[in-house]
Amino acid sequence: MMDVMNFKPHLVGEGDVEIFIYNNDAVAVEPKVDGIRILLERKGDDLRFITRNGKDYSSRYESIVDDLKKGILSDNVVLDGEIAVVKDG
Repeated sequence: MMDVMNFKPHLVGEGDVEIFIYNNDAVAVEPKVDGIRILLERKGDDLRFITRNGKDYSSRYESIVDDLKKGILSDNVVLDGEIAVVKDG
């Protein structure tokens, strides 16, 4: 596995949103869902979930690993995203 801490997630800084909106012809907005920011590293069949602070949360997400493997077509990739749990009701 590589050192995923070499991948620093971008955090929005003051003024970044306004600059983005005014310098783009189209803006896509998605609903805000509070979750946890995760770097997901896939190397072959191994998946690791690392927080932006470098904590390994892989054991917390073992239940979704098989589904993620089906959806991630590359076997050597680092993804930056957010994990949120949705509960019925």
